[in-house]
Amino acid sequence: MAQIHKHEKVIEIKNSAEAFWKIFSSEAYRIPKVTDKVASIELVAGDWSSNDSVKSWHYNLNGKAEIFKERTQVDKANKTLTVTALEGDILRNCKTWKATFQAAPKTETASYVKISLEYEKINEDDPVPRQYFDFVEGLAKEVGDNLSKA
Repeated sequence: MAQIHKHEKVIEIKNSAEAFWKIFSSEAYRIPKVTDKVASIELVAGDWSSNDSVKSWHYNLNGKAEIFKERTQVDKANKTLTVTALEGDILRNCKTWKATFQAAPKTETASYVKISLEYEKINEDDPVPRQYFDFVEGLAKEVGDNLSKA
């Protein structure tokens, strides 16, 4: 029987929760200006800020170009964004993959971002997809810290 695995981490960023929330929830097209981890983000369906919009991310993971096509769910009241994998390289290792980001203020110039990842491996004997955890956490940190460059 397949098992849903979970991984959670809280990171601290040097920016407001509102700024972090805004770029990920409605201005994702700006992310490639803030980090070299992401080459481009294309809007496939919907718009940049609505539920059920679909985006295709072209990114670099450990020197290799990869693609991630996702459906977005936005919870404005709780500053929470959930992306669910529809297609892409991560699904070579996992049947399902979902990432949730929630931004909360720490001070006027710093915030916490809780990252929750849920995934189901294709084969339970496969290794944990640690490289994707590290990528998501590093991306959130880098974007959060460098929003003024966007």
